[in-house]
Amino acid sequence: MMADNAKIEVAGPDEVDRYSDAGKADSSTPSDGLEGLRSELKSCQDRYLRARAETQNVTRRLTEEKEAVIRYANAMFAKALLPVLDNLERTVNGLTQAHKDDPHIQGVVLTYELLKKTLADQHVEPIVALGKPFDPTLHEAVSRQETNDAPPGTVITEYERGYRLHDRVLRASRVVVSVAPATT
Repeated sequence: MMADNAKIEVAGPDEVDRYSDAGKADSSTPSDGLEGLRSELKSCQDRYLRARAETQNVTRRLTEEKEAVIRYANAMFAKALLPVLDNLERTVNGLTQAHKDDPHIQGVVLTYELLKKTLADQHVEPIVALGKPFDPTLHEAVSRQETNDAPPGTVITEYERGYRLHDRVLRASRVVVSVAPATT
């Protein structure tokens, strides 16, 4: 709303030309302004493409991380079950033929087999160590033993079986590694 005593001034034709010429002093030709706009557009397009690529990379990385978390979510639980599996395996391996007819022992054997199958269904697999070359990513050497029966650096005894979940080691195999006999 305008006050009653406010005056409106109208610019004359010579003043309009003078003010419009002052705005043109920045660009010498109309094509310079167009080139500047094209350059700015190209810069904006480049920034947009970079931001879009970065967004795609972040999305891909987060998706991969999410899949890995889901894939290995039960690792701690599976690792906690390994001592139970070890004890059941020792029990089953120590059975004589006379024990195997006992229904309670048959229940222990069935429990052992069911636990092995359940872990295998969850992609928990034993690491094969005996007779294989020592691999520090899969095996933990608890001692070395001189022998002529195996090449040096070969696993000759397994104290505790190792397990992996997919491609990750849950527990390394605890092993004895062969070394060449000392010559005197």
